[in-house]
Amino acid sequence: MLRLLTAGESHNRGTLVVLDGFPAGLHVDEKYINDKLSQRQKGYGRGGRMKIEHDTVDFLSGVFQGKTIGSPISLMIWNKDYANWEKQYKAKHDEESIVAIPRPGHADLSGYLKYGFDSIRPVIERASARSTAAFVAAGALCMTLLRGFGADSVFHTIQIGSRKIAKDFSFSQIKELAGNNDINCCEEAAADDMRRLIDRAKGEGNTLGGAVEVRVRDIVAGLGSYAQWDGRLDSAIAQAVMAIPSVKAVEIGNALSASGLSGREVQDEIFRAQNGYARRSNNCGGIEGGISTGGEIVVRAYFKPIPTLKNPLPSVDVRTKKAVEARFERSDVCAVPSAGVIVEMQTIFVLTRFFLEKFGCDSIAEIKRNFDAYKSYLAGR
Repeated sequence: MLRLLTAGESHNRGTLVVLDGFPAGLHVDEKYINDKLSQRQKGYGRGGRMKIEHDTVDFLSGVFQGKTIGSPISLMIWNKDYANWEKQYKAKHDEESIVAIPRPGHADLSGYLKYGFDSIRPVIERASARSTAAFVAAGALCMTLLRGFGADSVFHTIQIGSRKIAKDFSFSQIKELAGNNDINCCEEAAADDMRRLIDRAKGEGNTLGGAVEVRVRDIVAGLGSYAQWDGRLDSAIAQAVMAIPSVKAVEIGNALSASGLSGREVQDEIFRAQNGYARRSNNCGGIEGGISTGGEIVVRAYFKPIPTLKNPLPSVDVRTKKAVEARFERSDVCAVPSAGVIVEMQTIFVLTRFFLEKFGCDSIAEIKRNFDAYKSYLAGR
């Protein structure tokens, strides 16, 4: 089974990514991976850290002469801010280095209590959204594999604060329009309003959340299972997306609107097409009974506002137990415009895991044989 492990803290030497169970024989497209990492760092509302880091991957194992070799793949995303961190904080072991005031909405207090630290700093370092660079790098490598079997993916921003886009967009429209602005929004008017909301929040020392949509097409029918809870494709996607910091809800297909409609309005009618079965709509988001249908996989992620506020909320000093204002840590005002690629790559990682479970994970050649045979089988059913 494909497994992903990550290690590293926000300001240490770098973020380590380990992919175990990845097949041999895939040509590694480093440019594609680095382009995806660059997308994660861009977007209106990002903070000063993004001006320091220029993330790229450094493969340490599992790749020989540009191709994967079937052994665990490890790669590093080095932190360029490490030198500054080492000078300012790491060398200190005194009262000045202790962080004692947790931020409401962050992992600060929960982690401090759980692990028994004498400072909140270790929690801040590992709970940081810096870890999402690992998700993007792993997912981009996985997408290199899925693209070889016809898959494609897009993402776009559908909401920031109170401003939502006014209509739905097709896969091709998202591919054409979303990258035309720094909000990654297909509606220019909405993007303008979203920027104004971000600017207002910044001026008020506040932050904003929002929502993004990911679509993946040409994923073969039959990935996942209804047989066990942890074998369901939609539940695995939801878990992976919920692992992204600040994501508090995940929607597959048109689940939110469908919850207020009748069954005849929601269920996707089935008909016989030239090359198999198809559905006249896609309210299920490409997944029924925990199994991919062959339709577009549609995932939406909803982000709460970032908890680090320049105009802080009340908190408590964990040493003195006195009421104080929460501390400010360098942060973004709104990360939603750059978060779509993280949701996209987490979704892709899960789809790749289920893809390899079905078609094998030793080599690309083996997977292609099994995949082609399965496609022929589906066409004849």
